Amino acid sequence: MAVSARRCEWRWRRVRCAEIIVVVLCIEAILLLSCNGQKPINLGGIKRRDVYIAGFFPYGRHVPESHVGRGVMPSVKLAVDHINENPTILRNYRLHMWWNDTEVSLYRISLFFF
Repeated sequence: MAVSARRCEWRWRRVRCAEIIVVVLCIEAILLLSCNGQKPINLGGIKRRDVYIAGFFPYGRHVPESHVGRGVMPSVKLAVDHINENPTILRNYRLHMWWNDTEVSLYRISLFFF
């Protein structure tokens, strides 16, 4: 029973982290639509503006939840690449992600939000 409870707890943490990332990306997309961004640059006749989003992940090996950050980061990078390659999503923008290691456990973050 204890092993099952631990598995459930880790699944919940992964799902919660993914939910937070999705909410942040949605907020950034809404802000993107309401902001002008930077000056457009010319890429083969297509003018695209650079938009930067921030990603904060527990990444350091000394953090108990670091496996979550190391697992989620490639997914977020892949999502950014797919968005940039798709001509219909954010058509006139190029999305970039700056990330940083929070070095904080999800437990402390959850205490802050709830």
